[in-house]
Amino acid sequence: MKANIVDFKKKVPSDRVKYVIDKEEIDCKKTSIDVMFKGLEEKQPQTLEDIYAQYQYAGKTAVNIFECVEFPSTLNTKENFLVHLKAKLNKETGMFSRDFRPEITTVPRINRVEDLGDAVLLQWVSGESKEVRDGYNIVQRISPTFEYMMIRFGNPVFIELRCGYSTHRKYKDAFKDLLSSDAADAPPIVWMPVTKVTEAEAEKISEKLNAGLVESEVVGEGCIGRLSVLAAPGIEDLKQQEQYKDMVAGRQYLAQVFHIDYTETDTGYSTKVKFRINLKGGFEFKSKVSERIIRRILDVFVEVRYGLEEDSEEDIQEPAS
Repeated sequence: MKANIVDFKKKVPSDRVKYVIDKEEIDCKKTSIDVMFKGLEEKQPQTLEDIYAQYQYAGKTAVNIFECVEFPSTLNTKENFLVHLKAKLNKETGMFSRDFRPEITTVPRINRVEDLGDAVLLQWVSGESKEVRDGYNIVQRISPTFEYMMIRFGNPVFIELRCGYSTHRKYKDAFKDLLSSDAADAPPIVWMPVTKVTEAEAEKISEKLNAGLVESEVVGEGCIGRLSVLAAPGIEDLKQQEQYKDMVAGRQYLAQVFHIDYTETDTGYSTKVKFRINLKGGFEFKSKVSERIIRRILDVFVEVRYGLEEDSEEDIQEPAS
């Protein structure tokens, strides 16, 4: 998808744009992301597209992975799945890299399909008509919601949803309908949440990523309500603070927010990444991230959940002290 200023500002962090401008010595002002976008669009449009390509399906987003048990074996290759998808959508030609623009309803429908090489990406669109003010008038307007799903084939099959944990069900139901020949033929898929982790698994993930805890929510006094704790400026890891450990001792964690220092060894780009793990289910990035950062961190989830101990290739540095 071609970069536009609305989605670019929503998804791409300004520090990444500034880094590319400096590294490639582009004559472009850096006073704001609006100014940088317009400068790159005028002087280096391909660089603008290259930056956007790294973030267009990412940004500040929830990401939840499910293992699909009993995924139809006849569709468990990208090639077979795409043959089925073309027939289901009646898109024998021209299926990729264009918007289908279906009627927007409360039930998610596919707007776009992309072959990402190691995965197939589906963009779902849904929404409902609401009465809103347009100046002095009351009008009917649809505010569409666009969400992304990635299918990664193999044994097991993983489905990655770029939407909140509380809203994933309607997209999973729509996907099951997509796999079926008719409404009565929906496969009996069992969805095993990979990003829903135990407290011990969250601890191991944070250790593998050298992550510092900066926010947490624990069960409140007498198991009533919740207690939220936020690190004071300058504190990189609450778990290294004796006062914090005394405060949460014996309490069950509900959610944890971690941060890491991330560096790409090949490009030299460095940034801080913040993410939230909800122990009752759900994972989200609290900072704008690229596809590469998402893959790096979620690979660690898979390693921990499936007991894999292979060394990962890049990019996490020790937190600053």
